Amino acid sequence: MSFSANVFRVLIASPSDVKEEREAIRNTINLWNTKNAEHYYLIYIPTMWETNTTPQLGGRPQGMINEQIVDKSDVLIGVFWTRIGSPTGIAESGTIEEIERFVESKKPATLYFSDKSIPPDVLNIEQYQKLQEFKQKIRPQGLMGNFSTTEDLERQVDFLLDELAKKTGRAIPDNAPIEKPAITSRKPNFEVLFNNMKELKLKLPSVSYKKEFHEHIEYDEIEEYLRKYITREEVEEYNRNIPEPNRVKEYNDKLRTYHLVNEHLSDLLVSVVNTGNLKANSIIIDLIFPPEVCVIEKGGSNEWEEPERPEDFPKNPLEKAHNKYTEKLVGSFLPNISRVTELGYSMINPNYSSVNWSRITKLNAVNRLWVEDNVVTIKIDTLIHTRKVEFEDDVEIVALKDGNYFIDVEIISEELEQTIYFKIPLLISKE
Repeated sequence: MSFSANVFRVLIASPSDVKEEREAIRNTINLWNTKNAEHYYLIYIPTMWETNTTPQLGGRPQGMINEQIVDKSDVLIGVFWTRIGSPTGIAESGTIEEIERFVESKKPATLYFSDKSIPPDVLNIEQYQKLQEFKQKIRPQGLMGNFSTTEDLERQVDFLLDELAKKTGRAIPDNAPIEKPAITSRKPNFEVLFNNMKELKLKLPSVSYKKEFHEHIEYDEIEEYLRKYITREEVEEYNRNIPEPNRVKEYNDKLRTYHLVNEHLSDLLVSVVNTGNLKANSIIIDLIFPPEVCVIEKGGSNEWEEPERPEDFPKNPLEKAHNKYTEKLVGSFLPNISRVTELGYSMINPNYSSVNWSRITKLNAVNRLWVEDNVVTIKIDTLIHTRKVEFEDDVEIVALKDGNYFIDVEIISEELEQTIYFKIPLLISKE
């Protein structure tokens, strides 16, 4: 359904050494629009010289950028790392000139400075000194913040956009009209929160486990001290039975998932809020998680057992040789050696049973939550407007792969004419 909204241009200003951060700011603005535009009746347009200017002749380059996008923008977000930029004839750099024009026009400008380490081959001493001088100059104006990672920058920008949206009368030029559409009908509206946030951020844990590994062995290249414990025929038999790489990868992926689920699950608080102006009845919500995470009912990890090692995977003869050598060396048999560290081989004999994803947990007599095939389904009998229902001890989650994804949300209730669909950002970063 269409809605009216005020539109504000957000100028992303920076020198040339923060391309990743510029893209992160643009993505954060677009994600904010997806989550919040209808709620605030506000849309931010990320504005960058790369995408929002056209080539022209006959003028000062920065002057044309000012005319095409700087003076038309309502908010400025600046980002710096090691450089300040090239002089324009009026200011130390194009970025500085853009910031100064914003400040002079009394339009909001916020600057972020990266704390990331600087490789020696990237550092330009002159540029870096000028940047430090600029930071000292603007520090009394309270325009700046610092970030250590791209994820940290995204979080700060998202918070900034929230704050600007809450006080748009001050955050945009005085002559920009603020019109909020009048409410013409009463209806419920829903917001789903994870750990009390509008987006879900997870860390991808590091996990240690014994991988299955196979590669062709050349008998003549085996260390001399091991050859007396292994025959050429054993090596040739092993080489003939090496499994296909995709089967080995499939097994290792299952093994990795098993360890992640059993060692790194964390609680997930799921909240449903009725932000509308009418009580909702018979609410059913589906939260469809992507395969890059595993979601289960709390306590369900005991259903996970190690995947069974395929019977046709051959045992590596080098392990046998190394075990016999070690036995002789230390004078005793070591039956539990499962890995030859220096050679990178492993021998795993786990057991596996299929996972029953279908579980149900009762919150109370009228509200329920259950999980099946990575889909969390919530049934709420009644939810009064402005009220919240929380499921705080029912769901556990673990990340399986890093990256940016979405959780698809589908909501129906008696008061809704049609199903509500929206997406919640899922951001997974490495530990």
